[in-house]
Amino acid sequence: MKRYLSAILSLFLLLGVSVYGATVERFVNTASTAGGDGTTNATAGANRAYTSLSEWEAAEQTDLVTDTDVHLVHCEGTVADTAQLTISGWTTGSSNDITIQVDSDKRHDGKYDTSAYRLEVNDGQHLIGEDYVTFSGVQIHMPVQTSGKWLVYTSGISATNNSIVFDKCILRGADNDSFQLLLFNGFDSDANLVFRNCLFYDAGNHSESSGTKNDFATVAMDNCTFVNCFVGIRGTGTWVERNNLVQGGSFNWASDAGHTRTFCSGSDATADDQGGTGNRINQTFTFVNAGAGDYHLASDDVGARNFGTDLSGTFTDDIDGETRPGESVWDIGADEFFAAVAGHVGSLVNGPLLKSKLRGLVK
Repeated sequence: MKRYLSAILSLFLLLGVSVYGATVERFVNTASTAGGDGTTNATAGANRAYTSLSEWEAAEQTDLVTDTDVHLVHCEGTVADTAQLTISGWTTGSSNDITIQVDSDKRHDGKYDTSAYRLEVNDGQHLIGEDYVTFSGVQIHMPVQTSGKWLVYTSGISATNNSIVFDKCILRGADNDSFQLLLFNGFDSDANLVFRNCLFYDAGNHSESSGTKNDFATVAMDNCTFVNCFVGIRGTGTWVERNNLVQGGSFNWASDAGHTRTFCSGSDATADDQGGTGNRINQTFTFVNAGAGDYHLASDDVGARNFGTDLSGTFTDDIDGETRPGESVWDIGADEFFAAVAGHVGSLVNGPLLKSKLRGLVK
């Protein structure tokens, strides 16, 4: 009997049939109105898209494990999503997860984009209270801050077997030096957190503000960029950091016992506080247009360009979704610079105008 079941399973896999159930797809479009069932991206009719992630979450809570489903929600819209998000009330599993995604043709271009989908809430604190949740290409911004806040945080995560992933996301603060802001706070000691190709900036320079603060959690952080945070990366626990860039603030890294850090680069002297190979201290970074929030590497950067390590065994792209390396060596940080070669216009695309127009073709 086991032989027959194995043969059936192999046939399903060969035919591309999911053995875990269906992928339930839903849509959020900020041009829609409340009351749709989210089953299409239309902005009118009973099957119109949800108007916010908050509306989607409240309507779709379910036991994905019992349903044997995975849940994928596509987000888009040029108008900001201004409803605070709480993810709670689901049952998820390693094969029955939630993905919140802005599709590649509708997402930001590696810098904050007010014409793309964005979760933008004054004093907003967004809770991830379930295991196995992935954010892909999502922008999250707190435009106004009037007290101490956490932009995104975890709470209620299971003691074992969980995964919270942020890939190609932008977390942006209010740049208010008067109040503490943690752009991401891993509140659970049991959380397994993955950050990849993400940009964190403008947490501000209050003495308790950080890009990330994840105490006791297990963290894998690769090719992320931190700018204008009092502390860029803070937290104890078990961390593996590779290819991260931190600029500005008072401390690039702090309270970082337990970190394994390699090929990271910072503007102060803390990148190598925990030892590790390939770390660079006291670096100067050159971005395309830092004053306008464009933290793509410029052609004359000497702090991060071509100083990373190859992580292609884990992932192969950058925050723009373009394949690394752009030259012969991976860059440090969320962006990968592409130099001009014969038959390409690579270096031109890193300019503030051409890059967005040619994204997906060349860089």
